Amino acid sequence: MKKKVLVIDIFNMFIRNFSSLPFVNDNGEHVGGILGSIQSMISVVDKFKPDMVYVAWEGKNSSERRRKTLKKYKEGRKFIGFNRHFETSEEDERESFKRQIILLKSIFDEFPIYQGQIEYLEADDVIAYLCTKLLKDEEYNKIIVSTDRDYWQLLGGNIICFRPIKAGKYPKNELVFCQKNDDKSASIITQDFDSKKEKSKVNVHPSNYILIKCFGEKTDNIDGIRGIGEKTVLKDFPFIVSLKESGDIYGIIDLIEYAKEQVKKGNNRYSKYISEENQALLIRNEKLIQLLEPDISLASVKSIESSLTASVPKLNLFKLRIKLKKEGIAPKRLDKWIETLQRLKPEKINL
Repeated sequence: MKKKVLVIDIFNMFIRNFSSLPFVNDNGEHVGGILGSIQSMISVVDKFKPDMVYVAWEGKNSSERRRKTLKKYKEGRKFIGFNRHFETSEEDERESFKRQIILLKSIFDEFPIYQGQIEYLEADDVIAYLCTKLLKDEEYNKIIVSTDRDYWQLLGGNIICFRPIKAGKYPKNELVFCQKNDDKSASIITQDFDSKKEKSKVNVHPSNYILIKCFGEKTDNIDGIRGIGEKTVLKDFPFIVSLKESGDIYGIIDLIEYAKEQVKKGNNRYSKYISEENQALLIRNEKLIQLLEPDISLASVKSIESSLTASVPKLNLFKLRIKLKKEGIAPKRLDKWIETLQRLKPEKINL
């Protein structure tokens, strides 16, 4: 029987909790990022009942690789502070943000979960390599937990996404998966987790979804072509719903060549795709965004493998209670957390 693995983009989860929850510890210090992230993890473990959990962190200097291609990559991001239930300075917020990240990782050391924090790698690089290269489809069902749509290019096989989002005050958790239409054609389906009702359908093969993302990603400071969004790309390049006849995925060069052919036929709506400036921009963006073949070093690969094979994580209740007490954290749901964590029984992984 296949093992079920939750693969969590923890920074994505932490930011959402840090910026919205006003919880404080016994010393009056904000701990919303810590408590919220733990509770979010416990919730998703309860939902999916996995055999194991892998938490991917942002590595030290994680943005440097991509900044060699785009200097402003993720620079100048607006700091997302607390939910404004109380007054505090931005400096205090930043300090609390760093403190809680360090403490959360330390607490997770006592959980029966695998963790990966690889220098020079972002969490999505680690998750992509883990899901596509190490945890084979024939042995593992993989559920990526994140609101980030970049992961949609990995959908298919035994990989789905879970998006723990909210609409107003109410949770609107979504499952995202690949729906095959025929041998080479597929679509991306988003489904309400509780009702199982389909919420949206994007007629693009998941492996080609990167081509839509190449037209700009504001949150990462990746410029696009003005006026070109998802609907326009799908309309102008409808063939990306499928793989090539060879079974390969399409790339930006394929879109550019198709646009050139259309312009030769007199269809000037495609001219915006083939200026030298826009061609260079799209090729650059493809390099920045693609996850299916991550450009990472052998040393990084070894570090990802080591995060799975160095040892089998175990629940250490004594150390967990000590760390929580030391930080003045006395969660009301601690017994529930422990009950859920005790159901996780990770085993030694042979790659």
